[in-house]
Order: sequence, then C-alpha cells, then structure tokens
Amino acid sequence: MLKLRKNKKGFTLVELIVVIAIMAVLAGTVAGVTVSQLNKQTDNANKTQAKKVADHIASLIIEGDIYISTGEANTGKFMLKGETAEGEPTEALLTPTNLKDEVDKEFPKVIAESAGKGNITLAVASTGDSITVTYTHKAGNNKTTIYTIDDEGIVSET
Repeated sequence: MLKLRKNKKGFTLVELIVVIAIMAVLAGTVAGVTVSQLNKQTDNANKTQAKKVADHIASLIIEGDIYISTGEANTGKFMLKGETAEGEPTEALLTPTNLKDEVDKEFPKVIAESAGKGNITLAVASTGDSITVTYTHKAGNNKTTIYTIDDEGIVSET
C-alpha cells in the first residue's frame, strides 16, 4: 500500500477545484476594490473640472464679460457681452444656454445638456444673485457639489 502512494503524481480534482475557488474569490475582491478606486478618481477629476468651470465663469465676471444689468429692462440680471459675426458688440440676458456656449469655448463638451449622474450642469439665477455650477457624483453616494459664483466673481463651494 505504501508503494502505491509513492508513485502517485499530480493533484486530485478536489485540490484543483479548491485552488480555483480561492483564486476566484481573490480576483473578485481585487476587481471590486479597483472599480471603486477608479470611480473615486473619476469623481475627483470631474469635481476639479467643475471647479475650473466655476473659476472660468468668475474670471468672465471679473473681466466684465458677464455683468449685472442696471438698465430698465433687465435691472439686476446677469448680462453677457458678445460679438456678432461681423464683430459688432452685443449684449444678451445670460441664460444657461448662452453661458454653456461661452464655457464651451474654454472647456469643450464638459457641460452636460441635462442634469444626471456624473455630469456638470449650469444654472443661472434669474434675479442676478448668483451663477451655480453643479456636479453630481458618480460613485453611488448621491453626493452633489455646488459651486456658487456671486456678482463680484467670488466662488464658494456648498
């Protein structure tokens, strides 16, 4: 009987199945942690991008391209300076659409068309109190970061 045991080589089927099961558990654990870390990095990068957009809007306010109207029709509302195709100066009431167009010049395709997970969206207060840049995080924690830019170009995070 001892002689038979000595000549036996290789692994049994049960041993192979146990090793494969252990490897599968380890691979699943590593994959879960990796995906979680990638989501966090993406969220951090997008939050930084939202901050850059807010800072860009603040610079437009400081430079005078976006300002509070004192005219009769739009008193107290944000206005946007621009140019026609012929280079003539124009002024328009600031809306999310024309603000998005202005931001797209510096940050193409960063602003979302509509709010949703992992998107950066813009909102313009109708009274001219503030402009907000909102980022909704992807990482499944339903967290939202809001940057508010006041009429003096000061950015604050809420």
